[in-house]
Amino acid sequence: LVLDNFEQVRPAATQVAALLAACPGLAVLVTSRALLHVAGEQTFPVSPLALAAAGAGSAEGFDDPLLTTVAAAAAVQLFIARPGGRTSIRS
Repeated sequence: LVLDNFEQVRPAATQVAALLAACPGLAVLVTSRALLHVAGEQTFPVSPLALAAAGAGSAEGFDDPLLTTVAAAAAVQLFIARPGGRTSIRS
Protein backbone atom coordinates (compact mmCIF):
# COMPACT_ATOMS: atom_id res chain seq x y z
CA LEU A 1 0.00 0.00 0.00
CA VAL A 2 1.49 3.34 -1.06
CA LEU A 3 0.26 6.52 0.64
CA ASP A 4 1.71 9.71 -0.82
CA ASN A 5 1.72 13.13 0.90
CA PHE A 6 0.54 11.54 4.12
CA GLU A 7 1.13 14.75 6.10
CA GLN A 8 -2.18 15.92 4.64
CA VAL A 9 -4.09 13.04 6.24
CA ARG A 10 -2.00 12.46 9.38
CA PRO A 11 -5.05 11.49 11.51
CA ALA A 12 -5.49 8.42 9.26
CA ALA A 13 -2.40 6.88 10.89
CA THR A 14 -4.73 5.08 13.30
CA GLN A 15 -6.49 3.34 10.41
CA VAL A 16 -3.18 2.43 8.79
CA ALA A 17 -2.01 0.91 12.09
CA ALA A 18 -5.25 -1.10 12.26
CA LEU A 19 -4.71 -2.38 8.71
CA LEU A 20 -1.16 -3.42 9.56
CA ALA A 21 -2.40 -5.30 12.63
CA ALA A 22 -5.19 -7.04 10.71
CA CYS A 23 -3.14 -7.92 7.62
CA PRO A 24 0.19 -9.50 8.58
CA GLY A 25 1.44 -9.56 4.97
CA LEU A 26 0.68 -5.91 4.33
CA ALA A 27 3.56 -3.58 3.55
CA VAL A 28 3.02 0.17 3.67
CA LEU A 29 5.14 2.86 2.04
CA VAL A 30 4.22 6.35 3.21
CA THR A 31 5.67 9.52 1.78
CA SER A 32 5.52 12.86 3.51
CA ARG A 33 7.15 16.27 3.28
CA ALA A 34 7.35 16.39 7.07
CA LEU A 35 8.32 13.94 9.80
CA LEU A 36 5.24 12.09 11.04
CA HIS A 37 6.67 10.87 14.37
CA VAL A 38 4.99 7.46 14.12
CA ALA A 39 6.28 4.06 15.22
CA GLY A 40 8.50 2.43 12.62
CA GLU A 41 9.12 5.68 10.76
CA GLN A 42 12.32 5.73 8.70
CA THR A 43 13.43 8.89 6.97
CA PHE A 44 15.06 9.15 3.57
CA PRO A 45 15.67 12.80 2.67
CA VAL A 46 15.20 13.40 -1.05
CA SER A 47 16.74 16.45 -2.65
CA PRO A 48 14.85 18.24 -5.41
CA LEU A 49 15.94 17.68 -9.00
CA ALA A 50 18.28 20.38 -10.24
CA LEU A 51 17.19 23.09 -12.62
CA ALA A 52 19.80 23.99 -15.22
CA ALA A 53 21.38 27.42 -15.11
CA ALA A 54 20.11 29.99 -17.61
CA GLY A 55 21.60 29.34 -21.03
CA ALA A 56 22.48 25.72 -20.21
CA GLY A 57 20.84 22.68 -21.71
CA SER A 58 20.18 21.45 -25.20
CA ALA A 59 16.41 21.17 -25.67
CA GLU A 60 15.56 22.13 -29.23
CA GLY A 61 12.57 23.65 -30.93
CA PHE A 62 12.02 26.68 -28.72
CA ASP A 63 12.52 30.33 -29.63
CA ASP A 64 12.69 31.50 -26.01
CA PRO A 65 16.10 30.82 -24.36
CA LEU A 66 14.48 30.49 -20.92
CA LEU A 67 11.99 27.90 -22.20
CA THR A 68 14.88 26.02 -23.83
CA THR A 69 16.68 25.95 -20.48
CA VAL A 70 13.62 24.82 -18.56
CA ALA A 71 12.80 22.10 -21.12
CA ALA A 72 16.34 20.69 -20.74
CA ALA A 73 16.17 20.48 -16.93
CA ALA A 74 16.24 17.03 -15.33
CA ALA A 75 13.03 17.73 -13.39
CA VAL A 76 11.13 18.58 -16.58
CA GLN A 77 12.61 15.66 -18.52
CA LEU A 78 11.44 13.29 -15.77
CA PHE A 79 7.82 14.35 -16.30
CA ILE A 80 8.13 14.24 -20.09
CA ALA A 81 9.59 10.72 -19.97
CA ARG A 82 7.04 9.21 -17.57
CA PRO A 83 4.67 6.55 -18.97
CA GLY A 84 1.83 8.29 -20.76
CA GLY A 85 3.75 11.54 -20.58
CA ARG A 86 3.95 14.11 -23.28
CA THR A 87 6.57 13.82 -25.97
CA SER A 88 7.31 17.55 -25.88
CA ILE A 89 6.78 20.41 -23.50
CA ARG A 90 4.35 22.00 -25.99
CA SER A 91 1.97 19.03 -26.34
